[in-house]
Amino acid sequence: MKMYILEGKVPKEINDVEEWAKWFTSDNRTVKKTEGTISMTGTQLGNITISTVFLGMDHGFNGEEPVLFETLVFGGPCDGDMDRCSTWEGAEKMHEKMIEHVRYIISKLKI
Repeated sequence: MKMYILEGKVPKEINDVEEWAKWFTSDNRTVKKTEGTISMTGTQLGNITISTVFLGMDHGFNGEEPVLFETLVFGGPCDGDMDRCSTWEGAEKMHEKMIEHVRYIISKLKI
């Protein structure tokens, strides 16, 4: 599996495992994080977090563009919903689309 670090917002492939591990354990992998509380008719249903991060390894299996970013939902009715993409810009858009998805699903709840 190919390893990557970020130079600014641009992924860079590297072959040095130690360099990758040192970079990867730093706190610079988060693209965006959104947290909130789900409430309906005055009842708190729980907390939700939508997190978009740089994965550091290619999670693609098609041999084309490396898949390096992931958006994942924690909590609520969409817990575990996930999407992945290849670029920082795509990750920012993917994060916003996931927020829209979660809002849509919550709006359809019959509580």
